[in-house]
Amino acid sequence: SYDAFKELLAWDGRCHVLMAEFASLAHGERREDCARTRIRHRQLVEAVLGMVAALEQLHPAAAGGLREYVAKFDFYLQLQLAPPERFLIPPFVVNHTAPVEVALMGNKSHRLLQLRQDLAIPVPEGFTLTSTTFALLIDHNGVRPAMDLLLAAIDPEDDQGLARLSQALMTLVLQLHIPPQVEAEIFAAYDGLRASCQQPLVAVRSSAQQEDGIYSFAGQYHSVLGVAREGLLDSYREVLASKYTPEAMLYRIHAGLADEEAAMAVLVLRMVDARLSGVVYTRNPLDKSDLSLQLHSVHGLGLPLVGGELVPEVRIFAAGRLVPSMVRPGAQPRCLMLVGGKVVSVECPAGPPPLAEATMRQLVDTARRIEGHFGQPQDIEWAVGRDGQLLILQARPLSLIEPPLAGEQPGQLPLPPATTPLLSDAISASPGVVSGRVLHLEDFESASGRDKSILVTRHIPPSLVRHIDRLAGVICEQGSVTGHFATVCREFGVVLLVGAEEALRLLPSGHNVTVDGRAGVVYEG
Repeated sequence: SYDAFKELLAWDGRCHVLMAEFASLAHGERREDCARTRIRHRQLVEAVLGMVAALEQLHPAAAGGLREYVAKFDFYLQLQLAPPERFLIPPFVVNHTAPVEVALMGNKSHRLLQLRQDLAIPVPEGFTLTSTTFALLIDHNGVRPAMDLLLAAIDPEDDQGLARLSQALMTLVLQLHIPPQVEAEIFAAYDGLRASCQQPLVAVRSSAQQEDGIYSFAGQYHSVLGVAREGLLDSYREVLASKYTPEAMLYRIHAGLADEEAAMAVLVLRMVDARLSGVVYTRNPLDKSDLSLQLHSVHGLGLPLVGGELVPEVRIFAAGRLVPSMVRPGAQPRCLMLVGGKVVSVECPAGPPPLAEATMRQLVDTARRIEGHFGQPQDIEWAVGRDGQLLILQARPLSLIEPPLAGEQPGQLPLPPATTPLLSDAISASPGVVSGRVLHLEDFESASGRDKSILVTRHIPPSLVRHIDRLAGVICEQGSVTGHFATVCREFGVVLLVGAEEALRLLPSGHNVTVDGRAGVVYEG
């Protein structure tokens, strides 16, 4: 009995440690992958059963029903933690010619299919490799146990460890063998694309579960552009592998999603040889009460725009109007073009993006139709090909920020008299007021500790999301409100200013500043 009592105390202590760890997770003090939570659950059940065994030795009659209670709680916990059930049956590849359930295609593909079928809006031809296909590859190659062990080892605060685990996971995915049946379906869908040439180039893009829904996953997955037939399978694996980049995994963990809940479907679209492209916000994302539409346009392909690498030309349209009430010029020294079947960076043509008035009106009208169809504000990617045809590439929900409270005006901080800002006239991309120490990117990446800083940088790549816990605010010399990282900042409540000219010179590393994210102003101290 004495030995059983010591066992009871030991298992009881183990239970309390595990319960404290669960409490820390529940209150948001730390985060982990669901694969690790499942391991904690098994450890807790083991510890409770250890207590039960000790109690059975101490008092068999009184402890007789405890195992059944443990089994009952364990059953319900397993239901909570179990991944979504997925049947590994066709279709593995679906053409965009008939309705397909969103669970197979992901939101991105499904919305484009709706635009094409319900509104007759021009979108590029294409097909989708379903989320079932990815689950089939994982099962066919027998890699899920290894992936779960790697995911369970993730410590979101260990950047180097995260990079190593990410590399291991991506290597597993890049080496996946694709069954011959699925390979044949992929090539049959590609060969069925109508095009002027026998081997059309395609863009291979993510359309994961949860992406472009409650969570945008903006810019967290890779796209591969200008892909020919022989590169299709490798590009498919590359998009799948991008599910396990450090930034994509951290975003998913922050969102509280298990790996299986973000199953990856992949969208294949005929490549648009774009002479200009851009993004439309059907509302002002920074003020829910502002009904104006924002049209952002750049020369060439839109990847540098959403990647936060340049300043686009912006046109603002009042509600119901087809003529802009304001035009703000952009700054774009170089652009991406499709040249000889390759995506290359070239010097930009002179002048603003050549958006014809008729095309502009068509685009604004189309954007409003899309908003009406989905019944909520939209973030829309578009392109105009060399033939002058307007094509819609993506439509997803646009999250809006509540307007300022009555009497609250941007820039009205409790400032000493005659305070001169260090920087002004920046563009608000995610509002708020924060203070902190300025760090330039090279200093930020090498800084130790988890204190929140004000990052000052030239560009804002979406990969910065891996540092989202360390960011109080970001000030970018280029970039735009429509960049993927700007979307993520609004989701996570990180203040962001873009178009902040000479910010790197005006705001040296190490200085303490206050950032007024609505007025686009930075003050010392």
